[in-house]
Amino acid sequence: MIDHAKKEYQHHTSVQYEDCPNATYWERMEFFSCLNLPGPTSCGQRHHADGRFCELKKIGDDNDTDSITKSIVDTLGLEKYSSSWQVVHHIISEAINNVCHHAESFGFAHAQYFPSYDRVKICIGDTGIGLKAALSRVCPQLESDEAAILKALEPCVTSNPPHNRQSERRNRGVGLTTIHRLVDACGGTLHLWSGDTMWHNGVTSQKNGVWPGTLVAVSIKRDKITPQFHELMEKLHQEIAVIEKQR
Repeated sequence: MIDHAKKEYQHHTSVQYEDCPNATYWERMEFFSCLNLPGPTSCGQRHHADGRFCELKKIGDDNDTDSITKSIVDTLGLEKYSSSWQVVHHIISEAINNVCHHAESFGFAHAQYFPSYDRVKICIGDTGIGLKAALSRVCPQLESDEAAILKALEPCVTSNPPHNRQSERRNRGVGLTTIHRLVDACGGTLHLWSGDTMWHNGVTSQKNGVWPGTLVAVSIKRDKITPQFHELMEKLHQEIAVIEKQR
């Protein structure tokens, strides 16, 4: 929302963090630097993020989305480069590249593993044109943000050509579909917010405020990553290979 205000309205923005007990956490997660805002001076030991969290990262055509994707996937504790790791990497990569393809804006990504209750939270969002406008190019009949979210959850709705500075990357239109299946396999939660509609685990509701873009938030427990989950990932791995071959 800060990024949107600065971009759309040239609005001067500041954060009064002096009395905020979480300000040093925000500073460590690179909230202030990511948004070019003045923040507290870094203090204490700066622990490595590897496998624990992915600091807030701004997504655009000109940065290394692959390194952002790997940092997010590693919070799940999967064996690196295993079949399951590769599938989740593909899913998250496509979600991040959706920002570049559809948003006509910059976006942001963040993830963290909370060991005290064994949960991983991942969020990818942008302040772009939203799902309805993005999908209207291939589905002009969509009449609402709710219809757009439901359409976006269908497989292979869109497939995009390579975009600026990422000539080898392609979006195959399976990102949200497979994120949904991944979350179901782990008994987790999935939130999608675009325009005036929030979708949460199959239930839609209209929000008073309008999100200027698309927001995807996932929450799953690591102990729910069971053999059944890995079986599903292997199946998805095969399905993605077929799609890759067809393209």
